[in-house]
Amino acid sequence: MHLHQHQPQTHRSRPLLQVLLGIAVAATTLMGQASNSYFGVTGLSFIPTSTLQVPGTVALSYSSKPAIKESISLDPHSFQIGYTGKSGKWEVSLTSTYLYANLKNGVAAQDSVGIPILIPSAKYQLVSYRETEGRTAVAAGFALPYGVFYTYDKHLRLFGTHTTIHTGVATKLTTFHGFAGLSIFFGAEDENYLHSGPIRLHLEGSWGGVTENLKKKEESFFAITTVYRWTDSLNLETWLRFDSEYGLNDELPAERKLGIRLAYFIN
Repeated sequence: MHLHQHQPQTHRSRPLLQVLLGIAVAATTLMGQASNSYFGVTGLSFIPTSTLQVPGTVALSYSSKPAIKESISLDPHSFQIGYTGKSGKWEVSLTSTYLYANLKNGVAAQDSVGIPILIPSAKYQLVSYRETEGRTAVAAGFALPYGVFYTYDKHLRLFGTHTTIHTGVATKLTTFHGFAGLSIFFGAEDENYLHSGPIRLHLEGSWGGVTENLKKKEESFFAITTVYRWTDSLNLETWLRFDSEYGLNDELPAERKLGIRLAYFIN
C-alpha cells in the first residue's frame, strides 16, 4: 500500500523536473546570443540596442585594440562588465573605452586613455519582445560617446533567416547620433527567440554631428561583425569597422579597422 501511494508522486514530479531542466538550458543558451557593446550596454559591437541579457546575468568581455591588419594584436584594450537585474528590465555596465569616435583629429584619436578609467552606462527596457504582438522592443539609457539614447528593435523573418532590426537616436546636447543595425541569426528558432545555429552576423552603422554646426561631423562608421558561440557561455567575435570622413570631406578615404572580442556570461 505504501508503494502504491508513492508511485504517483514520483510520476507527477517528472514533468516538473523536465520543465526546470528546460528553463535552465534555455537560459544558458540565451546568454550566448547577446553581448555587451564596445561602450558597455548590451548591443551590437558599437551601437546600443533594446535587447537585454537573461535576468541576473553578469556579462564580461574584452576587445583587442582597433587596428589595421598589419598591426592587429590580441592584447586586451577594451574591457566591459555588465549586470542585468533580476526583473529583466534594466542593466548597468562599466567600460574602459567610451570615447572611440572619429573626431576632427582623426580616426581613433580618442579610442583610449592613459589611465584605465571605467565609465558607467545604463539601460532600461521600456517594452519587451513579449509585451507586443509585433515582436518589438523599446529601451532608453545612457552610454558614452552617444549620451542619452533611445532604441527600437523589431524581430522578423527575412530571406529565410531570423533577423532583428535595430534603430536608435542619441544626444549629448552638444552632439547627436543616429544609428541602425541588423542581427542575423541562423538555425531554427523556438518560442523564446533562441537559435540553434552557433553563428550570427551583425551589420551596423552610425552618423553623428555637432548640434550647433551640422557640417562638423563627430563620427561616421559602418561595421560588420561575425559572432561565433564557442560554448553556451562564451562568444568569439571578430569585427571589421570602416571609419570615414567622406560625405563632408570627400578627399579623405575610409579607414578600416579590425578587432577581436571575447564575451563570457555568468548566470
